[in-house]
Amino acid sequence: MKKLIALILTLVLVSSMAMAYADLYGMTLMVCDIDEDADLFYAIDFSGYHGHEFDEVDDWMIGDLMALVMDDMGTEDVCDDEVISYQYSGWIDPDDWTK
Repeated sequence: MKKLIALILTLVLVSSMAMAYADLYGMTLMVCDIDEDADLFYAIDFSGYHGHEFDEVDDWMIGDLMALVMDDMGTEDVCDDEVISYQYSGWIDPDDWTK
């Protein structure tokens, strides 16, 4: 029993240390295109440079804002960053984009 407790505590400690060194950051994207046939939607950041593709359209709509948690994978190259999680964060009227 003591060995099991020691193992669990060791795993918790190691995973906590790994999370402490993870370089996570937030990003906001806006849904810009939806492909109902392929069940995909596309979102882009506000610089217009970094885009992402997501599965399962569900109720996502063009103009929806997404809050993402990103992992920089320990590199300077943003192209290898991974999306850890995302959720709905609001909506912008697409008609206002051109004003």
